Amino acid sequence: MIHIISVHYEDSRWIQIQRRYIDRHIPEPFRMYSFFTNIPGEYRRYFDYCREVVSRDHADKLNILADIAIQGGAAPDDLLIFMDGDAFPIGDVLQFCRQRLAETPLIAVQRLENLGSPQPHPSFCLTTVGFWQQIQGDWTRGFKWTMTSGEKVTDVGGNLLRILNESGCRWLPLLRSNRVNLHPLYFGVYAGLIYHHGAGFRQPFSTVDIESLSPLWRWYDLHRQDLPRPFNRWTGHQKGVMRRNQQLSDMVFDQIRADESFYNQFLQR
Repeated sequence: MIHIISVHYEDSRWIQIQRRYIDRHIPEPFRMYSFFTNIPGEYRRYFDYCREVVSRDHADKLNILADIAIQGGAAPDDLLIFMDGDAFPIGDVLQFCRQRLAETPLIAVQRLENLGSPQPHPSFCLTTVGFWQQIQGDWTRGFKWTMTSGEKVTDVGGNLLRILNESGCRWLPLLRSNRVNLHPLYFGVYAGLIYHHGAGFRQPFSTVDIESLSPLWRWYDLHRQDLPRPFNRWTGHQKGVMRRNQQLSDMVFDQIRADESFYNQFLQR
């Protein structure tokens, strides 16, 4: 059995799309688990387990859903897949992963294009239930690394990276395979097998966008939340970047709905 965990937050547009690609590329019995936040109840039919929650913490939701799958009777040899709500398989990901699980017990997207972020990313991560239990898998932030910008940060998957490092466990990173990049971070294809839209549930303004700003704007964005009102608002420049990113996002989303092979545009030059 395969247990697929995917969280959806205040936007139901991705649910049917994700399920369509999962049905096509995971032709084995699976169960799907999700937490919804402000998603119409009618979409629960796409999941075997689904609850409405208020919490915004993505890592906690992933950890809890994994526990629910395991406590529900998942066997140690069952596959456990974490997948962002705006991500889905576009190739035979099961065959690829099973051929490699004997040598590397965890396979995940790694977004080095995000200023060198080294951690396993929950846009796609596959392992076995037994290995997740063995290492006491944990998606929460905590463990820090130094980005190519020189800033020391943590993010979702930080503590999972720490666990893997400390236990000496090898894992297989799935790297970005785009030959065409509409944006350096968003609209990514990984190992030719996984598509991740990026920022599907939030404003499209990334660390890569911040790094492209002048030093003054970078400082402002990094410290904006610490400033008193009205100085902590998005600036016109930042809004312009978000507006352009949103236009790209809407364009690609329309392509996803219209063309099941939309991702080929990112792989062929």
